[in-house]
Formats: sequence, structure tokens, C-alpha cells
Amino acid sequence: TAGNISKAATAAKSVGRTMQTSENVALAEQDLQKAQESLQQLQSELTQETDELTARYDAANLKLESVELKPTKTNINIRLVGLIWLPLAKDKLGVLTQAY
Repeated sequence: TAGNISKAATAAKSVGRTMQTSENVALAEQDLQKAQESLQQLQSELTQETDELTARYDAANLKLESVELKPTKTNINIRLVGLIWLPLAKDKLGVLTQAY
């Protein structure tokens, strides 16, 4: 009958959708696995590069050279000379306090 054919067609469509959904889930799981593998690879590369940079620029590995600079009389401009005196007083216990 036409009703049975309609029900069968609806059931077939439902099975088709279920199969399509299952395929989509499987593809999504594969994509997730690939993304996780890619992330692990990137994290490994980042760790390796970070370790290399840390070793290259470690302060203990830097070679410093001492250079002595002698002052010259040229290129010296004195703009201000000042003196500040802030007297302190010592009490009987030997503690210094401000005397101003």
C-alpha cells in the first residue's frame, strides 16, 4: 500500500541520515586526532627551540670583556654644584635621629 511505501521511504531516509551522521562523527574524530598530533608536534618544536634559545642566551655563557674608560677634560660641562647637609644627632642609646 501507499502508506507502507511512505513509511518504508521515511525509514530509509532515517537510516541514511544516521549513516551520514556516523560518517560525520568518524571524520570529526579523525580530524581531532590529526589536530592533536599536530599540536603535540608544535609543542615539541616549541620546547626544543625554547631550550636552544635559553642555552644560547644564558648569562653564564656570555663572554664579557672589561673595557677601561679614562675621563678626559674635554666634553665636560659643569652646570650646577651643590652641597646638602642633613645633620643627625645620636641619643643616649646610640640611635641616630634627624636633627633638622
